[in-house]
Amino acid sequence: MTYGTHKLLLLILACSMTTGLSVHGMEQEQITCLRPDNVMAVSDTQTMLNYFWQLPQELRYAIFLLFLESSLSYNFTCFQVLEGHTDIVTSAAYSPDGNTVLTGSKDYTACLWDATTGKQLHLLTGHTDWVYSVAYSPDSKTVLTGSMDKTACLWDVTTGKQLHTLKGHTDMVQSVAYSPDGKTILTGSVDKTACLWDATTG
Repeated sequence: MTYGTHKLLLLILACSMTTGLSVHGMEQEQITCLRPDNVMAVSDTQTMLNYFWQLPQELRYAIFLLFLESSLSYNFTCFQVLEGHTDIVTSAAYSPDGNTVLTGSKDYTACLWDATTGKQLHLLTGHTDWVYSVAYSPDSKTVLTGSMDKTACLWDVTTGKQLHTLKGHTDMVQSVAYSPDGKTILTGSVDKTACLWDATTG
């Protein structure tokens, strides 16, 4: 199923060895994250929906040529919409294995989705304020969520169960990340600190 074609002006392409590629749109409300195979993308918008985009053929083979270009225009065809959040989607990530998608929202929840069917697998509840940042472990088995409630949470991807709540910051947790070996968690906060955590014990 397709949902039409949207022309997105690309501002900059960033590359990461662990999380793949991300394309930032000229429209401020749109952030597009590419799957590790560089074929599909997830776009967050102010409409509270998540969109799967089919990349143009020329982008798949010349994607690195987009680095730091100021205005390049490509058509993206949306073939899946993820519906379930009740407020603005603030963050999204593809699992390293490409099987699932994680989204965070102002509705205080995060959602795990099947990347192929778009079906919601788990609704992650436990935060008491906006979920601002999300991340996958390198093995795709656990995920992190950072929130305006000053905590980060660790979740099991298979069950959706909350494994640990990381408490220590005194303001919003703005960013979350795993070490390359998945053993350590890093969180960054508006309280001007960053914290390292044991991914097993919390």
